[in-house]
Amino acid sequence: MLDYSALVPEFHRPGKVSRVEKEEIDLSSLERDPGLRRPILEYPIEQRDKVRRAYIMAGPCQPRPGKYPLSGVANHLRSFQESWCGKFSSWLEYSTDKDAAYCLPCYVFSNILSNRFGMNAFTEIGFRNWKKINDGNKCAFLKHIGTSPSSLHNQCVRACDDLMAQSQHIDKILHKQSAKTIVENRLRLKTLIDAIRWLTFQACALRGNDESIDSLNRGNFIELIKLLGSYKSNVGNILLDKPPEHVIDIPDMTSPYVLGRGRGRHAKEPISMEHHYRVNLFIATIDTQWQELNSRFNEKNMELLTLISTFDPRENFKLLNTEHICELATKFYPTDFTEQEILHLKRQAQHYELDVPRHLKFQQLSTISELCQ
Repeated sequence: MLDYSALVPEFHRPGKVSRVEKEEIDLSSLERDPGLRRPILEYPIEQRDKVRRAYIMAGPCQPRPGKYPLSGVANHLRSFQESWCGKFSSWLEYSTDKDAAYCLPCYVFSNILSNRFGMNAFTEIGFRNWKKINDGNKCAFLKHIGTSPSSLHNQCVRACDDLMAQSQHIDKILHKQSAKTIVENRLRLKTLIDAIRWLTFQACALRGNDESIDSLNRGNFIELIKLLGSYKSNVGNILLDKPPEHVIDIPDMTSPYVLGRGRGRHAKEPISMEHHYRVNLFIATIDTQWQELNSRFNEKNMELLTLISTFDPRENFKLLNTEHICELATKFYPTDFTEQEILHLKRQAQHYELDVPRHLKFQQLSTISELCQ
């Protein structure tokens, strides 16, 4: 008989798979020059957020040697300008090695850009076409930012803000419950479970025919909790009675309004309390104030006040409007803003309108003076 064992390859049981050692990144030695640094997607996925935070905290790389190298056609040599770092201070970067401009937020979250055509000019290749900068609304930097708050650049900027706002992360929010709230919730749950278990074991009905506050017998479940509350005051305060600080007297606004006792022959039809306070008092007062304001302010003053009110931080910046900000600059401060600065202001205002109301430190403001501080 032929021995086929020699024809069958010998399989060895694999040994233990060697553990892949995690690459530890030395955040203090990260390359600062945007033309030399490693692409963010080349870092281990579990290390990327740490690297992102390190670059965001370090800020844009903006070396200012005073004089930048010239490039371009012989008769039209141009160079990077230091003033651009001031105008686009939040994101613009310059590489001395590549003599090119880059965008920090787009580099940090280059995964958002994916393979969009032309977007790698500010993340990998570098931008060097300096003649397209001071070109009004055709400015390459303004085009990179985009006119919409949902542009790719603005998406990267918001992603940076969200990454750094750790207090708004879901795991941080869940831990904000105070110790008192946790204890009360545990007591509430424990009491309800104990009451339900006892009634279930005794085959008793939980509900009663009348569970209103005025009822003498509100059902087995509520009566049992009342009994437990009589032994421990916390149970009664948490489950049965509202804390005193939450008790609010709500008047019946549908009840008739009575000016005095009795009613004369020529008395008008009765009105409700709501009608009296809303129409006779509130609307009448507003009408009086409106007439007084019309006599004191002309149309130009009213327009100025309306535009300024867009900075009112109350109700989470409810009145904030980008168009009003630009209109305020063009109509009342025409000599202070150039055409390109107005375009830059509009993009900044759009970013402001989208992001500032979400920041915790701005949500408690109530006056413009507080906002200025």
